Amino acid sequence: MDGDFSQKILLVVTVFLVISFITTRYEDVESDAPQSPLLLF
Repeated sequence: MDGDFSQKILLVVTVFLVISFITTRYEDVESDAPQSPLLLF
């Protein structure tokens, strides 16, 4: 149970980091707006 819980936390954190990275890259390409991927969440 404990290991399963930490695995889910790790998965959520990984997904969040990937999404943040992708949105930052996308904003970099699409516009000169300041990078603020956190505003999308």
